[in-house]
Amino acid sequence: MAFEGGRFRSGARRGHGRRAGPSPGDAAPPRRRLFPRRERAMMVQERPPVLLASLLRALPVREVRGEIAAEVRDVSSDSREIGPGFLFVALRGFHADGHAFLRDALAKGAAAAVVERPEPGLALPQIVVSDARLTLGIAADEVHGRPSEAIPVLGVTGTNGKTTVTFLVRSIFQAVGRTCGVLGTLGARWGTTEIAAVNTTPGADVVHRMLGRMLAGGASAVAMEASSHAVALRRLVAVRFRAMALTNVTRDHLDFHGTVEAYRREKMRLFLPQELAEDRLQVGSAVLNADDETGARLLGTTPLPRLTYGEADAADLKAEVLRSGIGGTALVLRCRGEEAETLLPLPGSFNVANALAAVGLALAAGLRLDEAAAGLAEASPPPGRMERVDRGQAFGVVIDYAHTPDGFERLLDTVRSFTSGRILLVFGCGGDRDRGKRPIMGKLAAEKADLVFLTDDNPRTEDPAAIRREVEKGLAEGNAVYETIPDREEAIARAFSLARGADTVVLAGKGHERYQIVGAERRPWSERAVSERLLDAAGGRA
Repeated sequence: MAFEGGRFRSGARRGHGRRAGPSPGDAAPPRRRLFPRRERAMMVQERPPVLLASLLRALPVREVRGEIAAEVRDVSSDSREIGPGFLFVALRGFHADGHAFLRDALAKGAAAAVVERPEPGLALPQIVVSDARLTLGIAADEVHGRPSEAIPVLGVTGTNGKTTVTFLVRSIFQAVGRTCGVLGTLGARWGTTEIAAVNTTPGADVVHRMLGRMLAGGASAVAMEASSHAVALRRLVAVRFRAMALTNVTRDHLDFHGTVEAYRREKMRLFLPQELAEDRLQVGSAVLNADDETGARLLGTTPLPRLTYGEADAADLKAEVLRSGIGGTALVLRCRGEEAETLLPLPGSFNVANALAAVGLALAAGLRLDEAAAGLAEASPPPGRMERVDRGQAFGVVIDYAHTPDGFERLLDTVRSFTSGRILLVFGCGGDRDRGKRPIMGKLAAEKADLVFLTDDNPRTEDPAAIRREVEKGLAEGNAVYETIPDREEAIARAFSLARGADTVVLAGKGHERYQIVGAERRPWSERAVSERLLDAAGGRA
C-alpha cells in the first residue's frame, strides 16, 4: 500500500508522494580530496627524504628524462596535495587524467613526476613507466619505509561487515594494551587520531602514508578494509598482509564489476597469490567464512594457510549462542580444542559472524582465544552500524549503513528480533550505482518492514524521481504500506510522528556519512544530528 491524502492505499498502484525538482543534470563529479583540506599539512610523513636516484632502483622504469639528483619527501597522485619534494604520479582516472596537471605539480615544487606519456619541454624530471598505478604503490611503500613489513596488517574483504570487523579487531588489541590502527570506510584511526576519508580503501599513496603514520604513532597492528575496487584499481600494491579475512560476498558494485561472478572473482584474487604477484601484494594466511559460498570455493583453491569460521561442522572457529537481545549476544567461542566465553555487545547473528572473523584475525596475529574474547566484550559498534539514538523518546531509533540487499535483509531481521511493535523503515537507493538492486531492496522493504518511507539517498547525477520509481516496483510487488517523501529529513520526521512505544524506526543507507550527494554537490548531512534535532524538538515524544 502507498500513502495518499492521509490514507494508505494499495501498493499495486504506484505511490507518487511528493515529487522532487528537476534532474540535477549530467555534470561530472569533481575530483574529491581523500582527506579534508585542514588535514593536508599532517599528511607528510616525518621521515628522512629518499634520494630519487635510489628510489628509481625499486621502480619499474622504462625511461628517465631529466636530472635525478632530487630528494623525495612524499608521493601523491593528487596535484592539489603536491608540495616541495613530492613525487607526483600522473594517473589516468575516470574523470580526469593526471597528465593534465603536470605543470601544476611543477609550479608547486614537485621533485619529479611519474608518467605514462612524457610531456615534451617540461622542466621537471619525468620517470616514464608502463603502469603508473603499479608504480604509485611501490614508490609510496619505499618512501614511507615499507611500513607493512614492520607492523602486522590484518585485512578484511567482503560485501558486508568489513568496518565492524576492523573495529572489533581494534577492540581486541586494545584489551591487551596494544594500539591498533584502523583504515577503511570511516577513515584512518589510531590512538587519539581520527582522519576522515572518502573511499573504503584509499589510493595506494594514502594507504602507505597512513600505515607509516600509524607505525610512527605507536600502533602495533593495523586492521584494514580491502575493497574489490581496491584490488581492481591497484590500491593495495606493495601491501603485506599478515592475514586476510573474508566476511561474505553478495550482490554489490555491479555498476563497476558488471556481474556478481566478476565481483566475486575480484575478492577471491586476494587469496590467490599468483594472481597478484605483479602487484607485490602479499597475504600470509586466510580467515574464511565457511558458511559463505565464496569462502567455501576458496577452500579448494587458495594455497594459503587458513582458518575457517562459521556454523559449518567443519569450521575451525565457532560460536555457541547462549542468549541474545538488543543489548548483544552471550557467546562461547570454540577453536581447535580451546574455548572462551564472552558477551558481544552488538546484536544480531551477522555480528556474531563478524566477531568470529575478528577473532580469526587476532589469532593469526598471535593473540590467544581468551584475549580475543575479552576484547570482544569491550567493543562498541562503529558509527552508523546498528547505532541507536535515544533522546528519551518512547520508541527505538536505529541508524545503519546497510545499502546492499543482503545487508538490508540482515539488518531488518535483527531489528525484528527485538521489536515487539512495528518496524518503520526510512531508506532510498543511491544514484549512479547498481540499478538492478533497487526493486530487490524495495521488495525486501515490503516483506520486512510494516511501514516504509521511500526517500532520497545520494542520487548523484541521476533523476531522484527515476530512482524512486525503480524502488517502487519492488514495493508494489511486495504490496508494501509506504509513502514516498523525497526530502530525507521530512521522511524521518514523518516516521517519527507515526512511531509508538513498542516500535522501532530504522534509518537505513546513510549510516556514518556526513553528506548527501545531489548532482555534483555534496550537501552536509548527518543522520544522527537530524534525528536528535527532530526528537528534541518533539520533546522525546515524536
